[in-house]
Amino acid sequence: MSVSSHESMTDIERRDGTLSDDGDELSTLADQAEGASVTPEGLAAVTGTGSTTLRDILDTDELPQYLLEGTMLDIVTGDEPARKMAGRDGSTYTLFTDRAVHFVVQYPDRLDTRTTPYETIRAVTIQTVGQNIRLQVETAGVSYVAYPSATSVEECKAAVEFAEKQVEESAASGDRVGKSGEVLDALERLAALRDRGALTDEEFESKKADLLDRL
Repeated sequence: MSVSSHESMTDIERRDGTLSDDGDELSTLADQAEGASVTPEGLAAVTGTGSTTLRDILDTDELPQYLLEGTMLDIVTGDEPARKMAGRDGSTYTLFTDRAVHFVVQYPDRLDTRTTPYETIRAVTIQTVGQNIRLQVETAGVSYVAYPSATSVEECKAAVEFAEKQVEESAASGDRVGKSGEVLDALERLAALRDRGALTDEEFESKKADLLDRL
């Protein structure tokens, strides 16, 4: 789709009926969220002032539920952790929606986003010492460890409880996921996330293997 010199990408998204990051739409999303951490201001802050919008991260009709903020994210593959630190004046966000957990690391010139659908998650855990929080999302081959220091312990615990329920519901529907057609749908969603840059090739292969193991 071409963009004319006087027409912004946000204008195109609004014309197409998808989400633009204006106040009314973000307020609507915040009103539907379970957690108090999801506010219009918080949702707008996730993508900052760059060209990326929230809909570039979320699927159509996907609803944010909890939004946790910090400055650091560890991505652990095997025994090799890779630490992602937000750039100056940036943050890291862990966004729990009704469908997935999204990790966003802000850099001055770009966003690093990773997405993990609930059907690929094996466990969500939290450890707290005082106000220090360590939140881990574990999949078959990759673990994401967030440190949401700017969010209250109570809100982080509520987010983990929400995620645990979503994971349990996905596991309980194993018969549904186990059907070849449903597995294909899940694989297509993962492929779309990879194509959007929300998953690396390695993460995609790991999550694909986990889905195929359920057959």
